[in-house]
Amino acid sequence: MLGAQFFEVDVAACSRKLQSLADRVHYLLRTGGGINDPEVHIRALNHVMFREERLGYDHSADARGNILNYFLHGVLARKLGTCVGLPLAYVAVAQRAGFPVQPVNVPDHVFARYKAFPPLPYPNIECTNGGKYTPDERYIRRFLVSDRGMETGAYMRGLSRREHLGSLFYTAAAIPLKRGDYDQYIWYAEQSLELGPRDAFAHNEFARVFASLAAHDPRRYGALRKRAQLLAQRATDLGYVPVELVPQPQRPTTKENS
Repeated sequence: MLGAQFFEVDVAACSRKLQSLADRVHYLLRTGGGINDPEVHIRALNHVMFREERLGYDHSADARGNILNYFLHGVLARKLGTCVGLPLAYVAVAQRAGFPVQPVNVPDHVFARYKAFPPLPYPNIECTNGGKYTPDERYIRRFLVSDRGMETGAYMRGLSRREHLGSLFYTAAAIPLKRGDYDQYIWYAEQSLELGPRDAFAHNEFARVFASLAAHDPRRYGALRKRAQLLAQRATDLGYVPVELVPQPQRPTTKENS
């Protein structure tokens, strides 16, 4: 499990938990019918993940700064996550159950999509809202998705498993960066970039950090300056939308959370 080296994680226990959740999904399909119906697959997944397990969005003030919200073991244990961690858990269970569910990137957000042939009328799965369907048009409007980003496949496209792994390397890179282990951070960054060549957000963020490292320690990291420029240009070419431009939803008050 990527990131396990940074935590005390029982990888085998996490794997058993995923299998248990997938088994519960299949039990619903066997007993309720619709085992070959993709729409029923989504309903069964939603029931297990959001009704039985009660996974939900972490609305606390420091949610975005809590690293456990971004890693599978943290989401499974706490039953809380963000728009990164919740789709991660959902997709992991769906794929363990044998269903073609993929993560999809938009600026500052991730959702899930069931990839079926022919396409489903309601394939999108909003994991921060109990698995409810949200149409493409709403994601495009709400998150200011650029036309260029859709043309290049940076946004609104289901990620392959290889690309998804690249996004996980991006997430994991935050830990050595926070610890000041810049050499390890750079290694994680390069793995992420190789696996996810169309991840506009990752390209922009790695460009920003590489430029900072080059400026603060030019003797050791000066060579990263040119790399940062190339990554920033690649992010622009991919249609990157600055996340600070995306309107943030209002955080619920304590009363609304109770």
